[in-house]
Amino acid sequence: MSRNILKEKGVSIEDLKHAYFKHQNAKAVGEEFGISQKSVLRLLTKAGIVIYHGRPVGEERGKPYHTSCLAEWLRANPGVKLPRSVEKIAELTGCTKDEVKTYLYRRRVAIARDTARLPFKQSTQGMKDTTGFYIPFAAWGKVLKVQVEPYTFALLMTVKLHSGHERQFRSPSLQSLSQALRQSPSAANHSSKELPRG
Repeated sequence: MSRNILKEKGVSIEDLKHAYFKHQNAKAVGEEFGISQKSVLRLLTKAGIVIYHGRPVGEERGKPYHTSCLAEWLRANPGVKLPRSVEKIAELTGCTKDEVKTYLYRRRVAIARDTARLPFKQSTQGMKDTTGFYIPFAAWGKVLKVQVEPYTFALLMTVKLHSGHERQFRSPSLQSLSQALRQSPSAANHSSKELPRG
């Protein structure tokens, strides 16, 4: 049915893909060709374009996910430590307070999502929980909650272990956590404490 819409409008699926990567927005593509946003999304999905939150994902995307004023400023100024205040960040970067708040929120959501998707079960490593007990990643059942600190993006994860216990783990960043997953067994920092039974 959707392909009939393309024939009626004289538009090819390649035209639709090109416009989508140009606009990064299904609504804008729909307006350009006189097709509903829902039809655009359906057609692109059938054509194999993966869409996440209204944007294509992966290498085909053509531009970084975060394209806000603050994201652009951070790319142009790598390594700069941001102040711990929306107002001070806005003043430093020249972005509006709303742009700063939006970027920080979206960044935290993306980090939390990516953290929950890490392959913990495939790692031979582990890490200490907030009480100092070393727990192998193989004992982790499910990541229940990931809290991301607003300015440093440090992580606090609540994990349900296979034993049924819930434990909390801290990591200074998603990158640090990813490195811990890949760390060699001899480099792991094990604790002599054992996990309590029951």
